[in-house]
Amino acid sequence: MSNYKQDKASKHVVVPELKGKINFFKVRSVNSEKVYDVTLQFNCTCENQHWDGKKGKICGHVKDTLKKIIELDDSGVNKPTYQEMLNLRRMACLNLIRTSNRVLNEVRVSSGETKAHQDKKIEICKRLEEEGKFYICEAIFTEDRGRADILVLDDQKIIEITNTETAESILRKAETYPKGLKMEVVQA
Repeated sequence: MSNYKQDKASKHVVVPELKGKINFFKVRSVNSEKVYDVTLQFNCTCENQHWDGKKGKICGHVKDTLKKIIELDDSGVNKPTYQEMLNLRRMACLNLIRTSNRVLNEVRVSSGETKAHQDKKIEICKRLEEEGKFYICEAIFTEDRGRADILVLDDQKIIEITNTETAESILRKAETYPKGLKMEVVQA
């Protein structure tokens, strides 16, 4: 990599978002407020790489490959379209949800919820549909990582609607949710 490119590359702020089969990052130049979406997917056939993410470490084979790409300044990657990036985000979120619970853009309310909670959920879902966003109501995460009122796939965000829940209860929920998802708390 040329010195110019190396110097330029070192002037970015990289913020990890969602980790999984595909890793999502927000990258901002120090000299600009423009933010870019970056995704990386690492795969190797060695025993340190597992599709289920239980080990989740980057093996030496992948690290050396990344070093070579940087050294050659030739990644061979193409620029994805906005829709392709959006589809990657959606699929990453879907992979966090139990297969039997992957019902897109359908309002689901429970008799155990208050009327105010149900009304707020319906209102939010209607707005999301108007915005053309994909969501799952009552999203049940794999590996017993909880249930979210609404998971917005496009934004990788959980929306929790509170009515009678305490702040402590919401914090406990947030700790069980998959790492990297943003969380928004809305009052019913």
